[in-house]
Amino acid sequence: MAMIKKSAALKATEVPKKAPRNLPLKAVAKIKTGSCVVCKAPFTKERPLQRVCSWFCAKAWARVKSEKLEKQRIKLAKERLKTKAQLLKEAQKVFNAYIRMRDVGKQCICCNEPLALGDPRLSTGGSYDCGHYRSIGSAPHLRFDERNAHGQRKQCNRWGAGRAVDYRVGLIARIGIDAVEDLEGNHLAKKWTLGEIRELIAMYKAMYKAKQKTYLKVAAAHGTEASQMPNQPGVMAGDGDGA
Repeated sequence: MAMIKKSAALKATEVPKKAPRNLPLKAVAKIKTGSCVVCKAPFTKERPLQRVCSWFCAKAWARVKSEKLEKQRIKLAKERLKTKAQLLKEAQKVFNAYIRMRDVGKQCICCNEPLALGDPRLSTGGSYDCGHYRSIGSAPHLRFDERNAHGQRKQCNRWGAGRAVDYRVGLIARIGIDAVEDLEGNHLAKKWTLGEIRELIAMYKAMYKAKQKTYLKVAAAHGTEASQMPNQPGVMAGDGDGA
């Protein structure tokens, strides 16, 4: 019996009985799996950006995104309603936290003793304070001047009335007599706008995080837990700082 040859067009329309064992790399790449963001179950994606496995999970995910957007909207609304006093207080906390982080490993500015050791979470405002040479009350225009703020032991800042004379001696040794006299002779009033205060908050948050990243690298290099490293500046709190 003569064999009938199939045309190329007919062969193309036939479905193979078995899938080839070795699929081309391009075909394999198209078959993507993922984990559902709602139920965490693995599933095969039908679309490149698919993140859920079913209609039920899609509905739940839409609700989660809606709630997240609402929280962001409320947060932005509260931020816009903040007064200058509230923003200054927030900026001061961020600034104080940065100064404490900046002065890791240094001695107290006024008594030259090592700054407090131990877990900073056990005490308000970190294990030591950000002490101001010219206080925020008497010289508010210098509250964010980094030359005017340094790591100071709580004993000196809170119970030693700031120890202004000793602070001055330590400050001269650290930044020089010219800079100290410049601080002492600076009586120019400064009024910050809301935009400037927000810029200060963003800037010192970024600077804090950069210093913290470096600090944690040092801790990791020494094989030491961050909370056990000396002079750990602690959380971005600062309550009680800034005499």
